[in-house]
Amino acid sequence: MSLEGELEVVGSRESGVTRRSSVVGLEEVGHGRFVEVLDAYADAAERVARADLEYVAHQVAREELVESVVVGTVIGDAVFAAMRRIVHVDESGRVFGETT
Repeated sequence: MSLEGELEVVGSRESGVTRRSSVVGLEEVGHGRFVEVLDAYADAAERVARADLEYVAHQVAREELVESVVVGTVIGDAVFAAMRRIVHVDESGRVFGETT
C-alpha cells in the first residue's frame, strides 16, 4: 500500500487532522524525514486491519460483531502498542548493539 500523494483525513473527519498537517507538523519540529517510513506504517496497518476484520468475521450475531469491534479497537490497540514497544527493545539491540 502506498500513501504517496494521498491527503485523506486520518481518524474522524471531526478531528480535522490530515496527513498533510501531520507531515507539516513533523517538518516544523525537524523530523520531516519521518515521511520516509509512512509506506511501511501503511503496510503494517493494512495487515493489522485485515487481521482485525478476519477476527470480527468469525462472529455471527450482530451483538457479537459490535463487541468484537470494540474489543479489537480498544484492547487490540493497547496490545499492538505493547507489542510494538517490545519489538523496539529487541530491534534497538540489533540495530544499535547491546548495552550493559
